[in-house]
Amino acid sequence: MLVAGCLSELFDSIPEVPCTSVEGANDVRGQWRIVGSGLRRGCSDPLYDGNFRFQSGSGFGIAQAEDGTLSASPGIEGFSATGRVEGSCVSLATTERTEAGDVTLRFTGTARDRQVSGELTGQGPEGCQITGFFETSLD
Repeated sequence: MLVAGCLSELFDSIPEVPCTSVEGANDVRGQWRIVGSGLRRGCSDPLYDGNFRFQSGSGFGIAQAEDGTLSASPGIEGFSATGRVEGSCVSLATTERTEAGDVTLRFTGTARDRQVSGELTGQGPEGCQITGFFETSLD
């Protein structure tokens, strides 16, 4: 449920904090609300090329298994999420069906104090290649 939208404050960069992959996992389950910014390029429709900002609106639920496996809580049609958390290292891949085509995003970051921040990469819609940064709050 990632929706392009205006953000009230500039979102230029996120301080880089290295994650630590240790036994056990930070607790990142709950309602994820993501904001981010990035660049789409190589789109088959030039309308989609360029800088963008996004926010996840009401967010989406993430469940976390004992082994650190992450998955989307059921209930959002056309949306899926899978990933893993090891120590403070978090990776999550989402796919969302949109009218313009599927959008797949990979979030790779560091969990700290019920927040995750880091880099995002992905594809779609219209064949776009996506790079950028994200930050979450976990409720």
